[in-house]
Amino acid sequence: MRAFTFACPITNMMVQKWLDDDADATEREFQGIVCPACLRLHFISRKTGKLLGQKEE
Repeated sequence: MRAFTFACPITNMMVQKWLDDDADATEREFQGIVCPACLRLHFISRKTGKLLGQKEE
């Protein structure tokens, strides 16, 4: 398992979520998670930890 930290797009709070580590996952594979900050569904990349639709920085 691996911890990912991301900013909730609704509340802007930093959230940490644990996901199964999958070495074969691609950047286009996302897993739906319920955000503990806003209780909504977000999709997070299992490889990069970025949210679906998150802009490049």
